[in-house]
Amino acid sequence: MYMFFLFVSFFFFFFFYKLIFSVNVGSMSCFSLMESKIYLVWDTLNVK
Repeated sequence: MYMFFLFVSFFFFFFFYKLIFSVNVGSMSCFSLMESKIYLVWDTLNVK
């Protein structure tokens, strides 16, 4: 169950990252926000 949640969250963040990067490259605020979320997720994975 925990691994399934990690897989879904990783796929969700990856999809939104590619979506925002492909749709609006000039929006650095959304880009930095998504990068901070990805870094937060990676920090959580490293702690566990």
